[in-house]
Amino acid sequence: MAPAPAQSAAARPRPPELNDALLAKARKFYDVRCASCHGAKGNGNGPAAEMIKPVPRNFLDAAWQKATNDETIYKTILKGGQAVGKSYMMPATFDLNGKPDMVNALVYVLRSFSDNP
Repeated sequence: MAPAPAQSAAARPRPPELNDALLAKARKFYDVRCASCHGAKGNGNGPAAEMIKPVPRNFLDAAWQKATNDETIYKTILKGGQAVGKSYMMPATFDLNGKPDMVNALVYVLRSFSDNP
């Protein structure tokens, strides 16, 4: 996956491989595997967030959205926070290896949080 300019999901066209069914699956994955830390709305305040230091990423943070490219988010999802110099408490999701469309859909989901604060 080539790095794309950092921008919200609404500010760029949705790639054709990210159909509604795949995005729904990615959102369900987020709800099950990520929301307990990052929050249902992506604001970093899930029920487990208070136990994590540093606190989980707030995907609504416009400065972070602007400064972070899709390739870094992609790598973080697959390899965990420690792989990109962030918290070791952000686990890797090795079960998504070989599923680039799903990881790209998750990147899109994370970008979309900034569109719906």
